[in-house]
Amino acid sequence: MPLCSKCQHIDLDQLHTDAGFQLHSDWTSFELNAQSCGFCSTIRTKILESYIREYHFHLDTRLSEVVRPEDYALVKAKHKDDPFAVIRWPKDRDTSIWIRLIAYDARPGLRLNEGKAGFDFWMGSRRSQMYRSTWEWNGMDIEPGDIGKTGISSFVYPGIVIEFMLRVTTADRCEGDPLRDKFIVEVRKPVAPTSFHEDAMSWAEALLQGCKSSHAACQQSYTYPPPKRLLNLSRVRANGRVDIIEVGTGPCPKYVTLSYCWGTPADEVWMAYLKDVQTNSFVFDFNRMPTTLKDATTVALRLGYDYLWIDALCILQHDLDDWHEEGARMSDIYEGCELMICASSCDHTSKGFLNQRLNPEDCIVEVPLRINNSSTGILHFETRDVDYIADTVKGPVASRAWCLQEQRLAPRVLHFGKYQLHYECNAGKWREDEPELDLAPRTTFYASEHSVREPQVRDLFHRELSASKPMASVSTVSQWNAILADYTMRRLTHGSDKLVALSGLANKASELLKCEYLAGTWQVDLHMGLCWYVAPLYGLMHSGNQMTAFNPLFQGTSRRALEYRAPSWSWASMDGPIEFLMESDPGVAELTTSSVEYVDASVQLTTANKFGAVEAAQLTLKAPLKVISSDVLAANAVVRHHRYFNKDTSKIGWYVEDEQKTLEGDLTCMKLATLSYGIGPGMTPENIILILEQTHDGCYRRVGAGTVLVTEYFDDAPVHTITLV
Repeated sequence: MPLCSKCQHIDLDQLHTDAGFQLHSDWTSFELNAQSCGFCSTIRTKILESYIREYHFHLDTRLSEVVRPEDYALVKAKHKDDPFAVIRWPKDRDTSIWIRLIAYDARPGLRLNEGKAGFDFWMGSRRSQMYRSTWEWNGMDIEPGDIGKTGISSFVYPGIVIEFMLRVTTADRCEGDPLRDKFIVEVRKPVAPTSFHEDAMSWAEALLQGCKSSHAACQQSYTYPPPKRLLNLSRVRANGRVDIIEVGTGPCPKYVTLSYCWGTPADEVWMAYLKDVQTNSFVFDFNRMPTTLKDATTVALRLGYDYLWIDALCILQHDLDDWHEEGARMSDIYEGCELMICASSCDHTSKGFLNQRLNPEDCIVEVPLRINNSSTGILHFETRDVDYIADTVKGPVASRAWCLQEQRLAPRVLHFGKYQLHYECNAGKWREDEPELDLAPRTTFYASEHSVREPQVRDLFHRELSASKPMASVSTVSQWNAILADYTMRRLTHGSDKLVALSGLANKASELLKCEYLAGTWQVDLHMGLCWYVAPLYGLMHSGNQMTAFNPLFQGTSRRALEYRAPSWSWASMDGPIEFLMESDPGVAELTTSSVEYVDASVQLTTANKFGAVEAAQLTLKAPLKVISSDVLAANAVVRHHRYFNKDTSKIGWYVEDEQKTLEGDLTCMKLATLSYGIGPGMTPENIILILEQTHDGCYRRVGAGTVLVTEYFDDAPVHTITLV
C-alpha cells in the first residue's frame, strides 16, 4: 500500500521528541489519506481499537459534555454507530494530528522494546497547552494519556490522547539500513507459504527435539497413567488405515494430542461413520476423516510419532460411561503427552490447518524515516497483528472452554496459526519468523514489554503476556480465580460441561491446594472464591483496585443457567463471564480479612469424578448479616470513591445482580471480607458483600455481590450461621 506525502517524509528526530511530529493538519485530511496511505490507515485502525476499548462506552457522557444541549439528541442519533463522531464535533476546534514515538530506555539510540513501537497520538497544535482534565485520585493527577498505565480513563475534547502499540521489525534482507544503528529492533525472516512446508516442519522438529533434550523445565519426572485408547498411525502410509487400540497396563507409547474446534454444523455423515467404527471395526479410513483430523495425523507422522490421541475418536461417543471415565482422566492424558498439536486458526474440522496460509508480507507497511535530514532508513510496521496474540489468543480454539485446560496441561504446544507456527513450552515461546533458532529459556515474551514475570506468578496475568506457556500448577485461590475469569469468557456448547471441562485443571490444582473442592470453589480462602460477580458486557468496571475490560470473544448475556448445574454461590451456576471483587494479584490474600467462618459443606456428584458435575450442594457458614435498603446501594453500577468521599452521592456502595431481575426493598447482605486497602493504597478499607435471598426452607440463595464503602458499617451486625444453596 503506498504512502501519502506526509508519511514519506517522517523525521525521526521529531518523532521521538516531546513536541512530536505533525502527521496531518486536521482530522478530515487524515481520514481521507487513510483510505490510500498504508501508514495512516494503520494508525487509524490502532486509534479505533484503543478508542472503542477505552472510550466508546462513555458515548452518552461525552456527547453531553461537548455538545450543546439543544444539539445533543440530534448528534447522538446521527453518530451513535460512529466511534469518531465526537472527534469531528464541533467544527471550530483544532484537530491537527500529531504522533510521538515512545522510547523505553536510555541505551544508545532509540530502543523499540521487544519489537513493539509505542506511540502517543493526540489532537491539537500544542500538546502541552491542550485542554485536558485530570482526576485527583489518591493524591495523584491522572491524565488521559495514562490509560493503560493506571487503569483510569477520562475523556476530554479536543485534548484526546491515545497510546497504542505497533509491532515494528526490519527484514533480514535490510542489512546496512542506517536505522539499524538507531534502533534495537528485531529482525524478521520470511516464512514458508504453508504450515507443512519442509522449512516450517524442520523448524518445529528442531524446537521439539531441543526442548526435550535441553529444557530442564520441560522434563517429565513422573510417568502418567496412559489413556485407555490411542490411535495407531503406523499403517497410514502403507494402506491409509488408522487403528483404535487399547493401551492396556504395559508401558505407554509416546503420543501427541490434538486441541481443536469441532465447529457447527456437525458433519452427520462423519458422525454416523464414527459411531459405526467405534461399535464394530475400530479402524478408520484415513481418507474419510475430517480434514483437521487428517492434518493432525500428517503432522504427528512427520514429527516422528506413531500414536495420537483425539478425544472424539479415542472416547466412545455413544457410551456415556466411557465418556465419564475418560473425562475424569483428562489431567493425566494431556500431561502425559509429549506434544499438543493445536489447530489455533481453524474453526471447523472440515477446514484443516495445513492449507495455504496468509502471507505476513501482505500485512507489512514499509515506512521511510529521515535521520538527521540526510540518510533514510526503512522500518516495517504491521498493519495487522501476525504475532502470537493474533494467531493463537484471538483464534477460534482460544475461545473454546475445553481448550483452556488442554493447553495448560500439555507440556508443549505447537500452534498452527493463520500466519505462521508458534511453539510454547515451560521454557518459553518461539515463532517461526525469528531469524535464528535460539533454544535458551526465555524470561521475556517477544510480543509484549509487560512480560517480565516471576514464574510462580505469571498465570495471574493475561495468558498472552507470559514469557512461557501458562502453567497448569495452581498454588493459590488467586491463581484459580484468574483462570476462571479466562475460562468463563469462552464458549461451551453444553452448559452441563461447565465443571467437567475444567476438571482436569481442578484435579491438578488439588495437589497443591490440598483442600476440599466445592462445586468449583476451594475451601481454603473461601472468601476469595465466593467474591465473584457478573462481568459487564462492555466497558470497564471496578474490580478491587483495578479496572477490568470485557473480552469481545464472549458473545451473549451473563445469566444464571436455567437448568441446575451448581449451587447459587458457585460461579459455575452462571453462563457468561465473571470477575472477582478481590483482584488476582500476588499477595492479595494477605491484604484481605475474611469475615466468614467455614462450618460444613456437602456436594452430591453426578459421577465418580469428584471435580466434575454436581447434582446438589450446600455450604454452611458463620458470617455477619445486615439488612440494607436498596435505596442506598447503586444497582449494576459502580459508586466511584471520589464521589462518595466528596459527598456527591447518597449511595454508600454498589452491587451487581447475578440474575436479570431488579432487586428492590430491603436486601439481606452478608459481609464476606474486608478489603484492607480499599480502591488503592492509603484509602480506607471497604466491605465486600454478597446479596442473599431466603428460600422457603430457611436456606439462602446468592443473588448478587458488591461493596459497601463505609468501613465500620458492619461493626454492629450480628453473626449468623446460614446455609447457602
